Amino acid sequence: MNKPAKILEKYGLKKTKNRLDVLQLFLENNTALCHADISAFFKNKMDRVTLYRVLQSFENKHIIHQFNDWEGIQRYALCSSHCSIHHHHQDEHAHLLCVKCQKTFCVAWEINTQNTITDFAVEEIQINVKGICKDCKNK
Repeated sequence: MNKPAKILEKYGLKKTKNRLDVLQLFLENNTALCHADISAFFKNKMDRVTLYRVLQSFENKHIIHQFNDWEGIQRYALCSSHCSIHHHHQDEHAHLLCVKCQKTFCVAWEINTQNTITDFAVEEIQINVKGICKDCKNK
């Protein structure tokens, strides 16, 4: 069984062609993708509604997480291995945007609000950092 099929099985999702294809795209790209990126990749192979449903099912099962970038564009990225169905760490890391290649990467950046914020129930934290990625820096 290939990796996308194993992931779908682990999270109790049916192994449809569209789900397998979208998951394979995420696995092959080490960057966050927006809906337009994904749509462009599949062109006429998948309609917008189907793609939204696939992304929503992945988000509901915590296979991917979404965040808004600096321009307000919603992006999707694979969750790290420490996310689970019962505990999702989507807000406990930063998103790095390379200003040269425009790729967005998730990076572990643990945030502890327990000791610093009182009398406020934190629901979401987003940290977006702009810079130059390793690949672009080495060019």
